[in-house]
Amino acid sequence: MRALSAVLAAVSLITPTAHAAPEQAVIGSVGKPGTALTVVAKGEPVVVRPRTGGPEQEWRFHVGDSGEYLTLTNWQAEGCLIAYEPARVLLLECIGTQSQSWIDHPRRGGAHLLENAEYAGQCLTAPSTRQPVVLQPCAPGDRDQQWMW
Repeated sequence: MRALSAVLAAVSLITPTAHAAPEQAVIGSVGKPGTALTVVAKGEPVVVRPRTGGPEQEWRFHVGDSGEYLTLTNWQAEGCLIAYEPARVLLLECIGTQSQSWIDHPRRGGAHLLENAEYAGQCLTAPSTRQPVVLQPCAPGDRDQQWMW
């Protein structure tokens, strides 16, 4: 029975969840309290900086037709969050690619893991404050991969 519970828990991490997302929110890092996902400029890496609630930290959530993918846009810089490659998460023009699609994995307590649709099993990670966010293998217990909105 314990083995079955472990398998079901692992499957729930990789199974996309259809749900409602907020229309717009600041995305805060659980692992770096008091910080938020921040746009420096279009074409530049997205970073985690102290939370101000300013337009550079406001993200719009667009849920795809299937309900399983999110696109995150920053209205001030007019671009989408894209995993250009695992070590480079940028804000670029929205073109509807899988690398601009994110799978939301809600966690207990209201936190979320954001897995990139192009890079399966890779989640948005805040390695340190004021540094660019990256993709790393999804680890549900890693607070640096947990986001709140």
